Amino acid sequence: MARASLITRGMVPLHRCILLPVLVFIFIGLTYHLDAIPSRDVLTSSKHYIINRLPLRQELEDLEADTAIPQDYQQWVSADEDRSPCAPELDYLKLMSLTNHIKHTRRCVKPLFSENVDRNEVTDTKLSLITRNESLLLSEPCTVDVDSIPCDPLELPVPPPYPENQGQYTHLIFGVATTYARLRDSRPTFAHWLSTSGATLVGLITEQYMELFPLDLAALKDEYKADGINLTIVMQHGLLHTTEQSHVMVIRDMLSKAHSASTETHWFGILDDDTFFPSLYALSSTLSQYDHTRPQYLGQTTESAHILPIGILGGFGGAGVFLSLPLAEQIEPHLDSCLEEYPNRGGDMQIMSCVYEHSTAKLKMVDGLYQMDLVGDVSGFYESGRQILSLHHWKSWHWLPVDQMAAVTRFCGDCFLQRFSFLGDDRYALTVLNNGYSINFYEVGISELPDLSRTEQTWDAWLGVDAWGDYQWRLGPLRPKVEKDKKKSYYLETAVQNKDGGLTQVYVHREDGQDDEVIELVWQTRHSATDY
Repeated sequence: MARASLITRGMVPLHRCILLPVLVFIFIGLTYHLDAIPSRDVLTSSKHYIINRLPLRQELEDLEADTAIPQDYQQWVSADEDRSPCAPELDYLKLMSLTNHIKHTRRCVKPLFSENVDRNEVTDTKLSLITRNESLLLSEPCTVDVDSIPCDPLELPVPPPYPENQGQYTHLIFGVATTYARLRDSRPTFAHWLSTSGATLVGLITEQYMELFPLDLAALKDEYKADGINLTIVMQHGLLHTTEQSHVMVIRDMLSKAHSASTETHWFGILDDDTFFPSLYALSSTLSQYDHTRPQYLGQTTESAHILPIGILGGFGGAGVFLSLPLAEQIEPHLDSCLEEYPNRGGDMQIMSCVYEHSTAKLKMVDGLYQMDLVGDVSGFYESGRQILSLHHWKSWHWLPVDQMAAVTRFCGDCFLQRFSFLGDDRYALTVLNNGYSINFYEVGISELPDLSRTEQTWDAWLGVDAWGDYQWRLGPLRPKVEKDKKKSYYLETAVQNKDGGLTQVYVHREDGQDDEVIELVWQTRHSATDY
């Protein structure tokens, strides 16, 4: 009996050994799913702050996943055999859940390239944006004659295009710690800036080892390769490592990749899986201003002054944290001990602590990197005309089609979010295009036109702190929010690659009980722009 009792007692610890890792994993998964900022009190429910301007977007993505249709927009438009044959050239509009009748305007944009364009100023075109407005019926019976849709020319002065990605960024290695599913979902946005660049992306998969068996890692790597991305997939360094700890340990994998590469590595970029760079050329050009042969720690803090006084003076991961090769080599031997010393800090703040503990490097804040710790309506940020190197929180705290917003960078480089003003009319005193994001029409009855040199404070207060005072230090000078009844806004919902190489931006105004309104800006290539 005594022996049986000992055996029975021995089974209890074994049961606990199995149960404990399972509970830890569930806790880790829930923590990661909330997309919370490490070591910071975040919103009770972030869903309250999501601005879903595209209610059909998730349905389309789910449909795409179910039918295994490729990401390429033109391919899966043409693959839908059940779609009406009426005006197939407008299939991209029919997929957007618009009203049957839409008010439609189209302008053909001829870029006027110049090195002398000051994209930080609002360009006064002295023209009207809306020259003709037609009603289109997108459902049966078909009444659309695509060839008769007018597309009046519109000349816009813009900076020259960026150089195309042609494998010239082999000196950059990026690292991200995330789940298999999120890495797969992030492929289109990674492809926007990484495709054919020559840079390497190291993806540390955070699933526990037992969960890796059903995952097709080789297929995921092939999908990235098909998009021209050099993806290296690595596993966790510790059985019970959290995503935040993996955020630190991926530095070791990036170093290993650099040491085995045939080319010289200058910078390591540690990212969140929802960090987005509108242009790798612009990012690389900025990094080149710093001496990569010395220990360098580059990044940016949060925009919220409320967080800064509690000692978080490191680079925030969502904005992108950049380490030079010498600094990465300096802290790599200490990564494990840094995890033990600072167990309650987020990955980006563990990196900060490790850098400050084991090197003399100090954070150099890089203009243009944005953590995007903004809740509520973020339109004021995107309509401020600032040049952006990185974005964050675009698929959690708010939702935006960032890859399609930034598609215009292939045509005119720094023109992304460049602002253009247009003449008013009897109803509207001023029209402003925020290129790639929105078009705003300001009512004649507005008490005074907005001072466009200031950022409109549209976001909400966070954690009970004044939304104006908390952000003015970083995003100011600010101006009050223009109420919706004084401003009519069209937001970019998609951007379609045209057969001739051009790009069609689709801006949409939706209002309950009214026909949807669409403004299309067709950016023409150098060749097609001569065919007026």
